[in-house]
Amino acid sequence: MDQSVVDVLAAMNGASEKSDNKGYWLFQFLFWGIAVGLNSYGNWRLTSMQSAAAVVNDAVQMSLYIGVTHALRLYSEKHRWTLHNARALLLRLISASVVLSLVVVAANFVIDSLLSNFGLQFLPPGTTLELAILVVFANAQLYLPFWMALYFSFALMQQRQVAKSEEARLRASLRTAELNLLKSQLNPHFLFNALNTVRALIADTPQRAELAVTQLARTLRYSLNSSRDELVSLENELSIVNDYLGIEMLRLAERLTIERRIAADTLAAQIPIMLLQTLVENAVKHGISQLPQGGVLAIATRMEHAMLIIEVRNDRPLIKSSSIPSDRVGLANASERLRLMIGPTASLKLDLSQPQHAIATVRIPQSEK
Repeated sequence: MDQSVVDVLAAMNGASEKSDNKGYWLFQFLFWGIAVGLNSYGNWRLTSMQSAAAVVNDAVQMSLYIGVTHALRLYSEKHRWTLHNARALLLRLISASVVLSLVVVAANFVIDSLLSNFGLQFLPPGTTLELAILVVFANAQLYLPFWMALYFSFALMQQRQVAKSEEARLRASLRTAELNLLKSQLNPHFLFNALNTVRALIADTPQRAELAVTQLARTLRYSLNSSRDELVSLENELSIVNDYLGIEMLRLAERLTIERRIAADTLAAQIPIMLLQTLVENAVKHGISQLPQGGVLAIATRMEHAMLIIEVRNDRPLIKSSSIPSDRVGLANASERLRLMIGPTASLKLDLSQPQHAIATVRIPQSEK
């Protein structure tokens, strides 16, 4: 993807995450401030805890509860709890409530034993260990489930809103992609060069000219039909790529060398339509056609742990990265469509670190059968 596109997407995601974090921390401090305040009021009415000990106790309890619930948040996000069904999520929340309550109980007595050295005793005189454990555990079992109910209800609602937003954005992106495909995938330069090639072949080799017209017709039909399809098999996409390369080989002749390493188990894999075609045309247009001596275009596919990996490698002119053409609308559009259609686990990366070579790598997860 063009670096400017990457920067814009990163900025958008970063702004969204900052806004969510502000709301989350406000919720944390408000909820636990109120909860600890109510608990402290009860302790003040029922016990003879000194004011200094009460203030320290409130600060410790609030920090402790914020710490354990934040750890739960990080753990649940890492393991995608909100993607589970209601029963599975409920079982996880019940287990988490019990475990975190025990953590709170253990932490309370560790902290109490440490701060008692400074003359601060949280437990009222005469309180037995069993009673203290019961009280702390009961408080934790009162507040933690309530916090979980509020937090995960909000998280689920937010997840649904994001899903709806992404769906709407995908529809809009696909409509825009229809126009961009005609602009970038089958651009006027390709059509002009293809027709000139056919015209040159008509007099000398009519049979090759007829084949070129057939290949051009299939390429045009595939591109125009792309508005109706979203995903196609890699095998179908390769067939149209072969037609495109057949026309380019007539034009570039010995200047274009093609290498294919297509793994048999990748042919049925699903990819966004015109994705591979975009990568191949970009390699020919910005790379090999710019070299007087021509070069090699290599297409390789493989499967790694239910992940389809496509690699398109091509020779290119020896230029600095700052001089790279900025009109690669096709790659930026393909990368954005890939992210919206497949999700964050899919990626398209263009490696220009080698001065005379360009490598486009696509990773697309496939459902395990």
